[in-house]
Amino acid sequence: MFDCAGCAISAPASRQVGLLFDALGEAAFMLDVNGVVKLGNREARALTGESELESGLRFENLVVLRDEARRSRLSVASLLGKEAGAWALLPNGADKPVTVRAVALDGGVFIGIRDRSQQYEREARLSEFTRTLDLTLDCVFMYRAADLRFIYVNAGGRRQVGYSEEELLNMTVLDLKRQFTATAFREMVRPLFDGKQSSITFRTTHRHKDGHDIPVEVCLQLVVGVGREPRFVNIVRDITDRLLVESALKESETLFRDVIDSLPACIGVVDRNGRLAANSRPWAEFPATLDGEGGLGLPGGDYYDLCRRPVGASSQRGEQIRDGLGKVLTGGAESFSCEYPVVVDNERQWWKFDVNRLRRESGGAVVSHTNITRQKTAEKVLEDFKAALDEHGIVAITDPRGRITYVNDRFCAISKFSREELIGKDHRIISSGYHSKEFIRNLWRTIKAGRVWRGEMKNRAKDGSYYWVDTTIVPFLDAAGRPTQYIAIRADITASKEAEALLQQSNRALEEAKLKADSASQAKSRFLANMSHEIRTPMNAILGYSQLMLRDRALGDGAKASLRVINQSGEHLLGLIDNVLDMSKIEAGRVEVQQRQFSLLELFETLEAMFRLRAAAKNLRLDVRLTEVENSTVMSDVGKVRQILVNLLSNAVKFTDQGRISLFGSLEPEEDGQLWFLASVTDTGIGMSASELNQLFRPFTQTHAGLNTREGTGLGLALSRDFARLLGGDITVESTPGMGTTFRLRIPTKPCQGDPVSRSPRSRLVLGLKPGQRSPRILVVDDRPVNSHWLEELLCHVGFEARCAESGEEAIAECHSWLPHVILMDIHMPGMDGLEATRRIKADPRTAGTLIIALSASTFEVEREAVTQAGADGFLPKPCQERDLFAVLGQMLNLEFLFSDGSHASDIAKSHGSVTVDSAMLVALPNPLRAELYASAVNGDRFRLEEIIRQVGAVAGPDLAAGLLRLAENYEYESITNALEAVCQS
Repeated sequence: MFDCAGCAISAPASRQVGLLFDALGEAAFMLDVNGVVKLGNREARALTGESELESGLRFENLVVLRDEARRSRLSVASLLGKEAGAWALLPNGADKPVTVRAVALDGGVFIGIRDRSQQYEREARLSEFTRTLDLTLDCVFMYRAADLRFIYVNAGGRRQVGYSEEELLNMTVLDLKRQFTATAFREMVRPLFDGKQSSITFRTTHRHKDGHDIPVEVCLQLVVGVGREPRFVNIVRDITDRLLVESALKESETLFRDVIDSLPACIGVVDRNGRLAANSRPWAEFPATLDGEGGLGLPGGDYYDLCRRPVGASSQRGEQIRDGLGKVLTGGAESFSCEYPVVVDNERQWWKFDVNRLRRESGGAVVSHTNITRQKTAEKVLEDFKAALDEHGIVAITDPRGRITYVNDRFCAISKFSREELIGKDHRIISSGYHSKEFIRNLWRTIKAGRVWRGEMKNRAKDGSYYWVDTTIVPFLDAAGRPTQYIAIRADITASKEAEALLQQSNRALEEAKLKADSASQAKSRFLANMSHEIRTPMNAILGYSQLMLRDRALGDGAKASLRVINQSGEHLLGLIDNVLDMSKIEAGRVEVQQRQFSLLELFETLEAMFRLRAAAKNLRLDVRLTEVENSTVMSDVGKVRQILVNLLSNAVKFTDQGRISLFGSLEPEEDGQLWFLASVTDTGIGMSASELNQLFRPFTQTHAGLNTREGTGLGLALSRDFARLLGGDITVESTPGMGTTFRLRIPTKPCQGDPVSRSPRSRLVLGLKPGQRSPRILVVDDRPVNSHWLEELLCHVGFEARCAESGEEAIAECHSWLPHVILMDIHMPGMDGLEATRRIKADPRTAGTLIIALSASTFEVEREAVTQAGADGFLPKPCQERDLFAVLGQMLNLEFLFSDGSHASDIAKSHGSVTVDSAMLVALPNPLRAELYASAVNGDRFRLEEIIRQVGAVAGPDLAAGLLRLAENYEYESITNALEAVCQS
């Protein structure tokens, strides 16, 4: 019953409306404006599962509609005037696909819901069928018979022709078959329309989208459905590979025929009745005859009849061939062969006849005649060779079980056994017992497998003496590949084995000597490392305190001059130590090449600035030139290249009193594609004799001129050449006494793109921390107070807060209580050393962030690796140079310093509180005067420097002279040289 409460219709009309609703064939609801169900038909009750639709129920409590795509809930208002697919979620939990339409009426809404579960299922089955077709390897094309336009192409078909589904649905089958016209196609498929054939299979080509043709095999069927228009279905297979196989097969057959025809043997095929069925090309040209008059016959001839004719002078041979062929053809034998002589053109030849049964139902056999005249001749030669071998080789033949069946005279001579004593025995009769059982088993495994064995064996003669033989054992095999006998050919190598034993003894002696030399080299390296450590440790205090005392303004000029001498002597001693260590590392092979990109142009500019004033101080002309290159950025070890050139230029300046010094460089490509850096350093100095050139590159060796200067250690040139060779190049020298010397450097390099690493800033004296920054806390750890206190004073002088600790345990305690920002940790200390203290500090979460800089007098790389593994953040060698220390601290703590730098007048004014040094004034000075000023500052000649400063005052005025004099009075010679070098670089 329908609830018509509130409807302005009579009861009969209500019944008519109910009948009309039930006849709709879909679930129908009538709602009022508030979404309350007023009417519902039979399908509506079936859809909701309600036996009666009570008045007052809201539609959304009966049926929940969700969007088909997003599964979001739909409102009735959004469906007004539409028909849309959706999912109905019913109160009973059912979930089914439906089609919904909603129509607005006066005072309410009509909703119709059509169940499309069966339609959905059909679509799912169709989709599954389509996916199945897409997964097949074959290509499926379906198109209308009327206009040949595609209506379906599976994924395989789309891949084959390269078109998308949308493109194919706008094409016809003729677009893929360029050789077909519509008329030709209709004619071809006529048997399908006439019912004479159910399908047509043919080969054709399809045109791919990119234009190339694809060979295909097509199976075409006509499908005519009831009430549906006829359509064609094509199953298409790409036969590219099949065509390739067929072509290869034809080629193989042709090749096989060509091979058969190219064989020297005359090959024929006879049937079971003995008639010649086929033959190779040489067969027709076979020169031998069975009767001396005719050939062996042509296809179709009776081969039995041919065999009855006598062969050569003996008819028995012909009968033998006939009987052998008959046994093979009748199944009495698998094969037969024999040799027979034939006289051809008055020349005796030997031929071999072979026949082998064909394994097929029709029977037959393959016969061949092969000219073996050469083989027979070779056998004769082999016999002669065997006789010669017996004269010079040690030969033995054994049966498959290893029993000796033949030995030659040389075998008897070397083994001292008679032939009678050896025949029938195996080789254990001459076994020395020297070789292992595995050695003998491997020998037998090899020759039993039909392979040749080669090796050296030690045997024992009858008198007990031993001899060595170089042995080759060759197995002779039967038709089945089984050994029938073994031939052993030996050569006496006793003398060479004895010589080899002597050589091994000599090699062992050399190896022992090498081990001793390596041990001595390692001992030397350890000695040098220990000596370096022992020298650097006190040198750390000497140089440290001398640097610190130079900052004391209360110290007199004489004392400061003495301190500078101490400092310069210490630096010289450290340079000597470093050179000795470098030589030791090179000899031990522990010097590594640090490849990185750099600018040759920038390097040459730096060298020119470095040596310009030094050359000018001796009135020498300096010429530095790099041949123009498109890109001067290269890859090599810039440190070693720079050191080589600095050493060569330093020697040139030192040994040249007048004239000029030249540095020329270029990049030259070689034919092998390698790029080479070439540099030459030429001077007009005193030169060298031939005897001096011979010992020029020896360590600790100096020329007579070098000894007279009393400068240097004799290591600079030796290191330079070792570095050049380490880089893959070399240094050569040419010199004439009294005329000068030219050194030439040649090393391989690689071109690079991009900017090189920028040059390092010039060294400047740190005066203090710039105002406005915190004063970082620095903990100095060293078991020797003499090494730690000068660092503490230096750091406090600059503006840091500093403390000292004398052990690893004390360093850990200070780290927890004082919380320093940086620890300068000595590595070698008694008790807990610096490495262990570093590990513990870094492992503690409370102190893990403390920066640790390791200090060590050892400069070997293994020391630095140990420091890194322990967790240290940096490394500084002892003696610790203040410029290096402040550079590391500034980088780690992001600090800015006040410097004493002649190129920055403001820094000098802050440090001295008086007249500044103006760079423009220095530029205005005459070059000779600047050179004299630079030389005096470099040499630390106080009296000469003051004299030059007075000359500067006379030329440039009192302000510049006052600034320079104040620097000289405080022994700030480095500030003067830095300022002059900056002027030259600018």
